[in-house]
Amino acid sequence: MSEVNSGDAPTGEVKVKSEKELKKEAAKAAKLAKFQAKQAKQNAESATTTEKQVKEKKEKAVVTYNVETPAGHKKDTTCPMPDSYSPSYVEAAWYSWWEKEGFFKPEYNLKEMC
Repeated sequence: MSEVNSGDAPTGEVKVKSEKELKKEAAKAAKLAKFQAKQAKQNAESATTTEKQVKEKKEKAVVTYNVETPAGHKKDTTCPMPDSYSPSYVEAAWYSWWEKEGFFKPEYNLKEMC
């Protein structure tokens, strides 16, 4: 057993730590050392990761639909499609086709809807 003067004991008295307390302190010190090593490793990696992220960042181009479509007709989709969803590309020329097909006309027969 080890003798240590703790802050809880009055000065002059020596508190004797049990074997269990010593093991607990040793485990706590080992855990703290492991944590500090992990933090140092993460800090070193984050510095290099930040540099990589800045280099890899690129601007996304906005793809628009530029093919002439007659009013009220479906658009021609034989041209190359964009890599991701682009509202200006997808919804171009749809509204006039929706109006032509009658999607905005009200339905007055309520019995059929129920």
